[in-house]
Amino acid sequence: MRLYKLIFHIIFTFLILSSITFSYVIPNKVGNFVLITSTSGDEAKNEIYMLHRKHINIKEAYTLKYQSAKNEVAYIWLSKSYTADDAKNQITTMIDKLPKSKIYSTPKPLKIDNLKVYQTYGMDMDNYFYNYYKWNIWIAIKSNNGLDFLKNFIKSFHGRIINEN
Repeated sequence: MRLYKLIFHIIFTFLILSSITFSYVIPNKVGNFVLITSTSGDEAKNEIYMLHRKHINIKEAYTLKYQSAKNEVAYIWLSKSYTADDAKNQITTMIDKLPKSKIYSTPKPLKIDNLKVYQTYGMDMDNYFYNYYKWNIWIAIKSNNGLDFLKNFIKSFHGRIINEN
């Protein structure tokens, strides 16, 4: 009986700590957009692998869907690499491969809050992607204010992430 209690406590503690990490990292609101669905763990990793059409070496993953009162939608894919160099290399690979894509336009660099963000158009949405420490972020948004959403996300998300160099 004690073994069952111990196992229960271990599982319960793991679930609580997982939800704390998720809620700590993920903003429930970005500007006038509200988080309506999210996935994490293996489910999110598998979605990211499917988008890349291959397995990539990532430690954590989240997929998020935000919606505004005007029914504007933003999708976000977050992946955390084991090292900052791995994360940077993944962004470099995307920059190199996207111009060959028939789906996305050639990425154009933007400077937002001393951060290099790449903008591309594809799948009938504005897309932004960038690297922040060990994190890679891809935002796809169908809105007249995609850049505002991006800026609000950067402020909200980056304020939740501890320097992870």
